[in-house]
Amino acid sequence: MAFSDNFIKRPVLTTVCSILIVLVGLISIPILPIANLPNIANPLILVSATYGGANAEVTEQAVTNPLEQQINGVPGVSYISSNTDMTGNSTINVYFDQTTDIDIDQVNVQNRVSLANPQLPDQVKETGVSVTQSNPSILLAYEISSSEGQFDAAFLNGLVYEQLYYPLSRVEGVANVTIWGGANPAFWLFVDPSKLAANKLTSEDVLNAVQSQNSVAVGGLVGGPPASGDQAFTYPIVVENNGNLISIDDFNNLILSRSPSGNLLKLKDVGEVRYGSNSYSIQVVDKNETEALTIAVFQTPSSNALDVSEGVIDQINQFKSTVPPGVTINQIYDIGQFIESSVIGVIDALGLAIVLVLIILFLFLQNWRATVVPSLAIPISLVGTFAFLNVFGFSINQLTLLGLVLATGLVVDDAIVVIEAVSTNIDQGMKPREAALACMGELFGALLATALVLMAVFVPVAFYPGGIGIIYKQFALTIAFSVAISAFNALTFSPMLSGLILSQKKPPEAKGRSWIVVGVIVGLAFGRFSAASFGNWTYIAGIVIGALAGSNLPLIFKVFNRNFERLETTYSRLLKRMIQARRIVLAGLVIGIVATGFAFTTLPTAFIPDEDQGYGVGIFQLQ
Repeated sequence: MAFSDNFIKRPVLTTVCSILIVLVGLISIPILPIANLPNIANPLILVSATYGGANAEVTEQAVTNPLEQQINGVPGVSYISSNTDMTGNSTINVYFDQTTDIDIDQVNVQNRVSLANPQLPDQVKETGVSVTQSNPSILLAYEISSSEGQFDAAFLNGLVYEQLYYPLSRVEGVANVTIWGGANPAFWLFVDPSKLAANKLTSEDVLNAVQSQNSVAVGGLVGGPPASGDQAFTYPIVVENNGNLISIDDFNNLILSRSPSGNLLKLKDVGEVRYGSNSYSIQVVDKNETEALTIAVFQTPSSNALDVSEGVIDQINQFKSTVPPGVTINQIYDIGQFIESSVIGVIDALGLAIVLVLIILFLFLQNWRATVVPSLAIPISLVGTFAFLNVFGFSINQLTLLGLVLATGLVVDDAIVVIEAVSTNIDQGMKPREAALACMGELFGALLATALVLMAVFVPVAFYPGGIGIIYKQFALTIAFSVAISAFNALTFSPMLSGLILSQKKPPEAKGRSWIVVGVIVGLAFGRFSAASFGNWTYIAGIVIGALAGSNLPLIFKVFNRNFERLETTYSRLLKRMIQARRIVLAGLVIGIVATGFAFTTLPTAFIPDEDQGYGVGIFQLQ
C-alpha cells in the first residue's frame, strides 16, 4: 500500500491535516517580528550607570573600569566598547558572538555586574546599574524645540523627562531611549578659594554641607506607643525635617560653619549660586538656530519594528496634546516607514505572482476543477511556511518574503504532476479515486526525490558561516520549508482532492456571465497588486481585460492551443537539429560557462544591494 493511499481513502483526515497546517501558519503570522532584513548584528547588551557630580576621568576609574574588568569574563563576548562623558554617565556596549543566545547573555552580564557592585561608589549603588538588551540601529528619532525660542534646552529636557521619557521606555519592545542636547536641571556653586581659605574651609567642606543639609530626615512619632498611659498628650505626631534644597535662596543660606561667637557662615558669604543644566557638552539647535532636543528610540532585537514604532508614535501624539504652546515636535527619522513600504512591496509582488500563476495554470489546464487542485497548494504551502519561521526564530522580512515569491512557482509543480497523472488515468477509463490510487504508487518516489533535490540546493546555504550565512539562511530555509510542505501536500491532499472533484465527463465549455465575473475579480486582484509599481490605471486595465477574457474564454483557449501546438512542432524540429549538431551545442555550452566565469570575476561584489531609505547622515567637524 502506497503512503498516499490512506490519505486518499480518508478525505476528512487529509482535509483536517491541510487545514491544521494553514491554521498554525495563520497563528504564527501576527507573532513573527517584522524587519527590513534578518538581524546580522552581534547581540548587544547595554550596561549603563550614572555617577552624579563626577567628571569623565573619575567616572571611568570608579565606575567604568570595575564594570569592564568583571564583564570581560562573560563567556561568548566578542568585544566591548565604552563611553564616559563629563556628566558622569558611563555606557558599556557588550557585543557577543552571533551564535550566542541574547537572553542568556543578558543574564551572564547581570551576574558579572553584581560581582562588581561592591567596588562601585555608594551613589552609583543607590541609583543602580542598568543591564538591557539593545539594538545598535535607531528605530525612531524626534526633534523637540520651541518655535520662537522662548524655551531653553533645560526647560525642554525637564518637560521630556517628566512627560515623555518614561512612557516611551515602557512601550513594549523599546530597549532604551536616548536624549541628545538635553541635560537635567542643576544648581552650580561658584566659591571663592581665597574666602574659603580665610575661613579655614575647603571645597570638601562645602560638599559635605550640601550632602548633610539636602535631605529629608524622619524623626519618628511624638505621643505614640509605647508611651505610658498617664502622659498628658497621647495623639501621635510625625516629626520630619524637610531639608531639600530647591531654590537659589536655599543654597545661598546653606550653613557652612559656625564661629565661636555664634556667627553663621553661609554659602553666599564665600560664593554664589546659579541655576542651569548639569551638562553643556552636547548642544542641539534646530534649523531656526534655537535650542532643541533630539530623542532617539532603540528597539530590542526580537521585537516587531512596526509594532514598536506604532506604540512610540501613540505616546508622541499623547505628549503633543499636553505640551505648552510654542513647543514643536518633528519626526526626523523612522525606519519603520521604510520597513513597512519594503514589506508591502514584496507582499504586492507575492500577490501578483500568485495571480499570474493561477492564470497560467488555468490557461494550460483549461478546466476549473483541475486548476483548483494546484491552486490550493499555494496557500497551504506558503501560509504553512510561517509556522516554521516562527519555530526557527525567523522574522518577516524582505528575504523571507522573496523566498515565498520564488517558492510560489515551485510549490505548484508537484500538484501539477499529480493532476496530470490522475487526468491521464481518468481518460483511460478509470474512476477518479481509482485513478488517484493507481498513479500515486508510481509518483511517490519521483515526488519525494524532486522535493529532496530542491531542498538539497537551498539547505546548505543555512550552514554558511558569518554574516552572509545569517542573512541568507532565512531566504534559503524559507524556500526549503515551502517545498517540504508542498511535497507533503502533493502526496496527501492533491491526490485526495483530484479523486473527489475530477470527473470522467468532459468539462463544459467555459462561457457565461459567471466567467465574466471571475475575470473581473482576477482583473481587480491584478490591479491591486500591480498598482504600486505601475499606477492605478492597472485597476481599469485589469477589469477590462478580465471581463473581455471571461467572455471569450473558448476563443482564447482555441488560439492558445493552436499556437502551443506550433511551438511544440518548432521545438521538436529544433531539438532534432541540436542532436545532429552535438559538437556545436557542446561548444556553445563551454562558451557560456567561460562567459559566466568571466562575468563572475569582473562584476562588482557587495554584501547586499544598495537601497535608498530616504535619509542622509552627515558629520561635520569644525577646526
